Amino acid sequence: MQALGQRDWGRIEQLCAPGYVHHAPRVAAADVHAYIQTAQRMLTAFPDLTAAVEELVGADEWATVRYVTRGTHRAPFAGIPATGRTVSFSVLGLMHVRDGKLTEGWFEFDTGAIADQLTSQTA
Repeated sequence: MQALGQRDWGRIEQLCAPGYVHHAPRVAAADVHAYIQTAQRMLTAFPDLTAAVEELVGADEWATVRYVTRGTHRAPFAGIPATGRTVSFSVLGLMHVRDGKLTEGWFEFDTGAIADQLTSQTA
């Protein structure tokens, strides 16, 4: 999370094993380079994006993380023009780790809730 928050793309590559596979809603399974491109697009739309880890649990070769992400919508995202609104959403991630490197990660979050926060007439 720290490397992402610092936009340290090289460190993210170092943390991932060759062949790393990233899974997320509405995104095809991706390698680390495609994940970085997705993260960069998200950070373009929400340049002040932060992630606060609320839970982190590890066992054997597995780690689970729950974090809350917040950011201000400053550029188009998912076809929605910039609104200036702040969004907040929870992410649940399950990561497989081998020899100290991430080999695969599954991340779940409610993409509909993000869109609702950006388009709601009451926000």
